[in-house]
Amino acid sequence: VDRWLIYGVGGVAFAGIETSQDAGPSFAKTRTSAGWTIGAGVDYALSNNIVVGAQYRYYDFGTEHFDVPDDFSDRDQDVKLHTLGVNFSYKF
Repeated sequence: VDRWLIYGVGGVAFAGIETSQDAGPSFAKTRTSAGWTIGAGVDYALSNNIVVGAQYRYYDFGTEHFDVPDDFSDRDQDVKLHTLGVNFSYKF
């Protein structure tokens, strides 16, 4: 639409999920989780070479279960993210 670009984005996403505890039985665990992402953005061409824009994305990695040496401290972490980014591009 003239100098505007409005778009959607989605797909598979990966994240390193970490959890730790110092009180009681201490532990630290890390794992890579797969999830999904969806979002939308808008770009505007200020000139033939300069483009500015913004993008919102939602990420969902589901619930991760972490076993702790003490059975009473097992935990589930529901991992979701919202991000907002701004961009500046220069075309050569």
